[in-house]
Amino acid sequence: MSSLTNTRIPPLATMTSRIGARPVPKKWAKTSSENAPNASTSRCRETVQSGLISSRRQDGALLLKGVSEVSDEGTQAALPTGTDFAEALSKDKELEALNAAFSKWLDCWRNTINHYALCAHDLANHPQDRLATHCFVLEVKQRPNAPSVAQSFKAPLFLLTYVDDELTKSSPDAKQVDHWRKDYRGEDTVHTVIIFDAGTARFLWYSLGDLTQYRSDPIASRKLAEGCWTGLTYSFETGKGAITMPISMP
Repeated sequence: MSSLTNTRIPPLATMTSRIGARPVPKKWAKTSSENAPNASTSRCRETVQSGLISSRRQDGALLLKGVSEVSDEGTQAALPTGTDFAEALSKDKELEALNAAFSKWLDCWRNTINHYALCAHDLANHPQDRLATHCFVLEVKQRPNAPSVAQSFKAPLFLLTYVDDELTKSSPDAKQVDHWRKDYRGEDTVHTVIIFDAGTARFLWYSLGDLTQYRSDPIASRKLAEGCWTGLTYSFETGKGAITMPISMP
């Protein structure tokens, strides 16, 4: 099994207050609106999965007990695994409330998360299949008495890890393992996993198309990757996000 690349974030007090601490090339950024700086404005194709985590290995693997999938067209398809996530929500009001609160928070940060997830992969300095072999993981916890929706969750852990058969090796659900092994989404798709503190996960996929511009400048790519962890944490802590989804689809 390939070794994992783990990146833990230092306390906010040790960080610079400037997002990323480095300028972002104009061709990589999009000016955000004043009223909703992090709202979803991307024209990329998005697919979302939600599910209950049945177990979690020390290497960070997530083993889902039951998931449902929704595409950007609004259609929903149940995956071939255990209990349906929507049914689980209907039976657990606390989980339902947490999921609703998280969805509102994610609406604030969707594009910013996707931007930093893409930057974290440092595409210009890694193999062509980087997005197919790795995923960006956030572990979030609800913040009590948050001053705003944008600050209602904090993310104590960021992780860039391999997507590998070994990650689901110990799953008790053979159908889920088989689905994960066959779930290849290509070399142009960013895969983000966001873990709830109550044992749920949200999977986001963005199919981006041509990534030439992100592979053309190794120096800029490396600098953005180095600054993304600090920048994303600062954004979540302050409720301010200066960078929105950078992709403009043809």
